[in-house]
Amino acid sequence: MEKSQLLFPDKKSLQKEYLLKYRDQFLKLNNLKVGDEITLDFTCNNLIGKQIYLTSKITTGILKLDENGFLYAESSHNMPFYRQMDNGLSGRSKRSWFQRTDTKSKKYFGDGFIIK
Repeated sequence: MEKSQLLFPDKKSLQKEYLLKYRDQFLKLNNLKVGDEITLDFTCNNLIGKQIYLTSKITTGILKLDENGFLYAESSHNMPFYRQMDNGLSGRSKRSWFQRTDTKSKKYFGDGFIIK
């Protein structure tokens, strides 16, 4: 039996179309516009002992559009994020530590459909 020659839709164009429609509907349903301030839960990190945990904090943010026109909210305040670092050595010479960076957190709307 021969394999069928199937055509598939372009996932990237479907993704963009979906996210642009989602943006319009979200703004319309909540009577908001780009630049408005809203209160949301933003993700950040929490360091407990030697473990980094993903957590969220409720804070204010500003609605913005990225370069593709997708809607996201950026936190008004800096949030903590941690990254595990080491000196690149192994054995007894190895040293590791956590580096903290405070940056604004971003929350994208309708991102469950993002295709990489």
